[in-house]
Parts: sequence; structure tokens; C-alpha cells
Amino acid sequence: MAQQAARLAGTVLDPEGGSVPAATVELYPRESGNKLSTSTDAEGTFEFSGLAAGSYLLQVRAPGFTRLTTERIDLATGAGETRVVRLDLAKMQTEVVVTASSTPLMLEEVAKTTDVVDVEEIALRDEYSIAESVRLIPGFRVKQTRGPGSLTTIHVRGLPSHNTALLVDGIRMRDSADPQGSGSPVWENLMVVSPDRVEVLRGSGSSLYGSHAMGGLVNVVSDSGGGKPHGEFLAEGGGMGMMRGLAKIGGGAFENRLLYSGGLTHINVTKGLDDVNPYRNTSGQGSVKYSLAPGMSIGGRAFLTGAFTRLVDSPYVPFEMEANLPASGVARGVPLGDSQVRLIEQGLPYETGNATYVPSVNDGDYNRVASFANVSTNFSHQVSPILSYRASYQFVDTNRRFDDGPGGVRWEPLVSSHSGYDGRIHLLQGRADLQAGRHNLISGGYEYEDESYFNRNTDEHPDPALQTRNSLGIGQRSHSVFAQDQISLLDRNLTISLSGRMQAFRLDEPEFTGGDSPYEGIDVGNPQTAWTGDAAVGYLFRSTGTKLRAHLGNSYRAPAAFERFGSSFFFGSFSPYGDPLLRPERAVSLDTGFDQWLANSSVRVSATYFYTRLQEIIFFDFSGMIPPDDPYGRFGGYLNIPGGLTRGVEFSVNARPTSSTVINGSYTYSDSTVRDPWDFEGQVNRSLGISDNMFTLLVSQWIGRRANITLDLFAADNYYHGFYTMSGTRAFDLDGYVKADLTGKYVLPVGETTSIEIYGKVENLFNQRFYETGYRAPGTWAIGGMRFLF
Repeated sequence: MAQQAARLAGTVLDPEGGSVPAATVELYPRESGNKLSTSTDAEGTFEFSGLAAGSYLLQVRAPGFTRLTTERIDLATGAGETRVVRLDLAKMQTEVVVTASSTPLMLEEVAKTTDVVDVEEIALRDEYSIAESVRLIPGFRVKQTRGPGSLTTIHVRGLPSHNTALLVDGIRMRDSADPQGSGSPVWENLMVVSPDRVEVLRGSGSSLYGSHAMGGLVNVVSDSGGGKPHGEFLAEGGGMGMMRGLAKIGGGAFENRLLYSGGLTHINVTKGLDDVNPYRNTSGQGSVKYSLAPGMSIGGRAFLTGAFTRLVDSPYVPFEMEANLPASGVARGVPLGDSQVRLIEQGLPYETGNATYVPSVNDGDYNRVASFANVSTNFSHQVSPILSYRASYQFVDTNRRFDDGPGGVRWEPLVSSHSGYDGRIHLLQGRADLQAGRHNLISGGYEYEDESYFNRNTDEHPDPALQTRNSLGIGQRSHSVFAQDQISLLDRNLTISLSGRMQAFRLDEPEFTGGDSPYEGIDVGNPQTAWTGDAAVGYLFRSTGTKLRAHLGNSYRAPAAFERFGSSFFFGSFSPYGDPLLRPERAVSLDTGFDQWLANSSVRVSATYFYTRLQEIIFFDFSGMIPPDDPYGRFGGYLNIPGGLTRGVEFSVNARPTSSTVINGSYTYSDSTVRDPWDFEGQVNRSLGISDNMFTLLVSQWIGRRANITLDLFAADNYYHGFYTMSGTRAFDLDGYVKADLTGKYVLPVGETTSIEIYGKVENLFNQRFYETGYRAPGTWAIGGMRFLF
């Protein structure tokens, strides 16, 4: 039965007592994730009506002011309350975060290592992709190989990229056609469209969010809309033939019972690096929510993308360069010069010089077409001030097609070939949250996940007898239950979180066409169930502004469909790679540290020690580790082996010394080692692709109220990478790099709530020449544009 509605109204003022129009006001029910949003009018007033009784957090943000979060607000059934909110100019942002616990918490209450990149920072840095937006997070190593649309991976705390989970509005987003079943193939095409913020959790998150959240997770939170219609139009262009347009709108209707937001962006890089690497991406994102009654709502969300990319060949070591390598040990990574690479592309003789590898080579008829659709619907109901429940359904459809013609220089197909990888995931989730007394918020739920993998391969050989047509379809289902108890003691200064999850799997019989199934007649049995648990504790000394925190948990990655049944097609038959009974990857991790607020909360200093041991991983082996009595007759493929470990420290400083200046910096040291056959005969145990030392810096300075200059910088030292050679895989020591971007803008007010921004950005300001895992990155390039906000 619906509750009698409560009401919350208020006024937002600046430090001098003047009204703040067009401020965004957000209201979070403490016991659920059902956020409400509105905006202030010309007098700075706002109102939320039709509210269910309960406890809430109120957050207010406006350009040029510090984001402010109030303490707990308790609303009784049928009651009304009025608040006056005064914004400050020179304090650290206070944030409401959801990802750390799946329910709203103030950042000061969070016991886990959490960061937020809000839409204001994304706009000041003029970032076009979500991956680039999180580049400055401590412990994050974002690798983008050749500019917009190129291969992008994210490594957190020295772990492989598939150990980072991707969420959209708190729900896992994966590509089930990825060999590891991760969200990695999505990163290069995940654009900034209509986000409210991006929340990041470092450390284990599997107990709350399931598979792949071993190193951490990234949660893209959609703009929920609310208030008067507002939005922006953006147009920009510049180097590499890049053009980008963006349009988005949000607002509310029917006395803010209907909240909506939506955006559409198109990126067209007509030339790309070397003027022969075009990229196109069209993405849309939108959400809608309708309040059926106080505390009861239904909503939906969609995130859609379609993209085209001209690909390049992977870096390699030709036979004639092996004379430049040492007889054993780690080789120094020296890339072949551009002029010689151009000769290779033309099929002409070239000079190796002292080079030890050939960087990425352009391939004019090698393309990728990719798309994804992430659509969800949800229902939430706050039954009483202490009990709420929510249910959601999400459908993820991913498609990748690779087309490669006979042009090019290395191992090209004799005729044009085509490979497609399609993934489908249906995810149904139900959960309930109960405030059990004053100190315990207990949550529990159930998930059903149904995923499928489909691969097809064809070629265009003129002789039908020599054409290749084969396909592989795989399906697996899982059931999960999870629970969490958030304990708050000592006037909410002491917070304790305990959580756990169980996921059990069921496999479907794989379907092969073009050849016989190598798994025909084999009992796949029952795959091992995944179990995980997690504990976090934090204590806030309010008198000194010190928070101590510790987080201990284990995490897992479920075997992907391909790892269970994957196969290759060769001369009319399938060769199996997968093992249906693979065990989940498992890791145990610990992080502990402190946050210290100083100078009237205008400075926050943080330090964290982290340790993660990969107890067991899934490894692809061709070195003879597969036993001779393998039941599937494999000579190579996936198997479980012991993993490695990573440990290190993260330091960060976030400062707002004046109302017009923001300075954020971080340093990360990571000692990441690996225990697998690719340790190069015991000579290398350092994890590939991971830099020991990383540094980030963000400086944003307002000049008056109209001009802003923002510098962001990322630096990493040398790292190891493996290249295949004629004599086997060798480890190479590749150079690190420093990449700085500079953005400037000028704001022209047009009306009380409308403005025009004219801006420009210089990428790779210092023109650093660097090669990310052997792929040459762009030098200095620039873009300029105009943004209209209303």
C-alpha cells in the first residue's frame, strides 16, 4: 500500500547569501539507490514532493562552487521540511557515492578506496571517452595504442585488464564474446555521452558485483535528469581529421515525477595516425524514470554504440632483427624508424639498423565494425522507512566483425576473410534492503545470468570447394545469491561492511557447424561454484579530520564461454582449446590506508597500501602443460595454474587552495610479479605491461569567472612486454612516457542559465614520442570547439 507523501523544500545560497539559480539538487534515499534530482529556480529554491518517509542524503552542486552534501535528513510520513543550503567556494568536494556499497554513502563514510570523476571535470578536460576520463585515477594504467578508437585496456593495481569490471548504473556490462568474457572490447568505443559521473572502486568488488571485479571496477552513472529542461550542444574539430558533435538534454515533468535525460554523439576521425587510420563512432545514451507513488518508481536506460575502425598489424620481430637481440635475457625495445616502416608497408627492402622490433604496420584493408546495446529496465519500491526492494533486467548485445583482405605485408589471407563475434547476456536481478535497527542496513539478492557466444568465419575464395564456412555457438547460465550487512556505530563514525556472494554455473551443449564437435559425447559435468567474501572497516576522527580504513576480501573471475568450449578451425575440422570444467580465477586482496582532511577541508591527503595474490588463474598454454590424457584431446588450450601477486602503495593529494584553483596529484608504486610459463625461463618474473612507477597531475585554474585553464598529466616508467620471435617469445624492456594535455576555455554568458563556451585542447603537449606496447602513439595534436549550455 502506498505511503502518504512527504515533502522536502529549500533554498540554495552562495557564501554572501545570494540565491544560486540552476543548481543541481540530488536526493538519495539512504536505504536504496533510487536517486531523485531537480534544479533550483531563479530564486534558488527547490522542492521534492511525493516522497516516501525515510532517511535521505541531499547533495547540491553548481558551477563555480564546492559540491555540498548534507548530513542525514529524516522525513516522517506526510511531513514537510525546509532546508537552507549554503555553498562554499574553497573546500574539497563532498560526494555521495554508491559503488562502494551499492547504497548511498557520503565519501567520508566509505571504508573502501573510492574515487569519483564528475561530469564537470570531464568537461574541463574535454575528454571524449570514458577510458580517458579515468586515466588520472591512482593505480590505473589506461593504455590506448594509436589514438581515438584504437585498442584500449585498463589495468588496476598491476593486474590484467580482464580483472577490471565495467558497470553501467551499478550493473555489470560484459562482452560474452570476449575470450575472457570481460568488458575489455567495449573500452575503445565507450564514449562520453550523458554521464552524471564515473565512480571507481579499487580493490576486490566481487562480493557485491560478481565476476571480473578482482582489481577494481568502473561504474558509469547515467545523468538522471530532473528539474527544468537543460542540456548542451557541442561541436569541435582538429588534428587527425577529428570532428565531434554532442547534443544532450535532461529535465523533469509532471511536478518532477517524470525524470528524463538523453544524449547523442558522433565522432569522425577522417584521417587518424599517418592519415590512413579512420575511425567513426555514433553513440546514444538515455534514461527515464517515473514515480508511480511515493517511494515507488519504474524506469529504464539505454546505451547504444556503433563504430568503424581501420586496424593495423601487431608489432613484431622479423627474422632479420633477431641478430640485434641479446642471446638471452631481456631485450631493449628499439622501434624501427617511420621511414623504414613505410618501406615495409610498400613491400620494399628496408634497413634494420639497431632496431629490435617493428612497430604497428598500417594495413589498408583490415577493418573492424563493432556495436553494443546495453538496455535495462528497473522497478523500485520503498515499502516503509526501513524496507525497500528493487528489481532490474538488463540485456547486453555485443557484435564485432573483422574484415581482412589480401593487401598488406604480413601473413595476409589469400582472399578476403571475415570473422564475427557476437555476444548476448540477459541479466535479471532482485534485491531488498532492510534497516534493521539503528545500526544495521542488511541487503540481499538474487541474480540470474544467461550468456551466449557465437563466432562465424567465412572467406571469399572464388572456388567454392576451397571456401571456409564454420561457426561455433556456446551458452552458459548462472545463478547467484549475495548478501551484505552495513554496520554503523559510534554516531556513524565507525562503519563496518560485511558481504558475500555465491555463483553456480550450468552449461549448454556447444553447437558447431562446418565440422564435427570435439566435445561430442563428453559429459561436461557441473563446473565449480564461485564463492567470495568481503570485509571493510573505517573510522572517522571528526575532530582531526582523519579517516582510517581497511578492506580485505577475495574475488573471482568466472570462466568465459570461449574458455570453456573455444576451438580453432583448421583444414575442415575443429581443434579444442576450452575446458568445460575450468575453475574460476581466484584472488585474495588487502588494502589499508588513511584519508586526512586539512586546512578547513580544502586539502585531502590519502595513502593506501595494497596487496593482491592471484591464487589461481586461467592460462592459455602451448608449451606442453596440457596432460597427454586430456579428455578433450587437446595439445594446447586453457587450464588453471597458480597466479602471481601485486603489491604497492598509492599516494594522492586533492587540494582546493582557493575558490578558483584545483590541484590533484598522485603517485603509485606497483610491484607486480607473475608465476606462469611466460616467465621466460625464469629470467623474468615481472608482470608484462605494468610500470613500477606512475604519476598523475591535474591543475585547473579559473581566471575570473569566465576563463579556465586545465592541465592534466600522466607519467609511467619502463615496463616489460612480450614479442614473438622465430626462436620463441622474448621479453622486451619498453620505454615509459610522459603525456600532458592542456585545455583552455572562455565562457560567454548569454542569459541567466545559458552560456557559450569557446575552448581548445592540445593533446600530448610536450610532443612525446612513445610506443604503447609497440604501437606508435600520436604526437602533438589539437582540437577546438564551441559548447552551448542551457
